[in-house]
Amino acid sequence: MSVISIIKYVILILLVVYLVFISQHNLQEITLTIPLPEAHFNLPLYIVVLLSFLAGIVASSVALIVSRLKAYAQVRSLKKKLTALEDEIAILQVKGQAIDVEEGK
Repeated sequence: MSVISIIKYVILILLVVYLVFISQHNLQEITLTIPLPEAHFNLPLYIVVLLSFLAGIVASSVALIVSRLKAYAQVRSLKKKLTALEDEIAILQVKGQAIDVEEGK
């Protein structure tokens, strides 16, 4: 087991302990109001905190996926350019050798 995976497990365990701590100490209910459909929900405070935390995780995951897809597309484009330039170099080297042979005659 690598050090990185041990660190990930430790962070995960600390996060779970933190969430349990929050849920035990924030049992008072609050009213959550959503303005557009005019909905009211009575929820424990720890549920609201947990939902906010999960919404942050989802938003950051979406942003990470988008940036990775952009990077993947850029890498693919650069690989195509590299292949085209390598092909061009090979063609120019062959032409250069042909010119050298003709001049040597």
